[in-house]
Amino acid sequence: MSRSISPFRLKRPCGNCPFRTDGKAIGLMAGRLDEITTEITTGDGKPFFCHKTLSGEPSDERPYTPGDRDAICAGALIYQLKVGRVPIPIRLAFSLGEYSYEDLMAHADTIIEPSDIT
Repeated sequence: MSRSISPFRLKRPCGNCPFRTDGKAIGLMAGRLDEITTEITTGDGKPFFCHKTLSGEPSDERPYTPGDRDAICAGALIYQLKVGRVPIPIRLAFSLGEYSYEDLMAHADTIIEPSDIT
């Protein structure tokens, strides 16, 4: 029997997370970071998956269908915490002890501020 991989396993932003402030962020098309931050902070938001873990497929119904190896992007999650718009699955992960607010926010200074988005 194969063991499932937790989507909540990333506890800090990766070295080239698109949400980083230190100039090491992966390059995105112009305006794409604005689109992502809007997507993850509107309504109940939605989880954003780390680009290094993507294992799903695009589909006709949605731009991306998550795969079984995808992990929540810690940088996006920290950004969502800064904005106060945390998706319901992440709230559940906090209540189950999958995440620690304090541990995540220890990396907050490496992640963009909401005021950085134009």
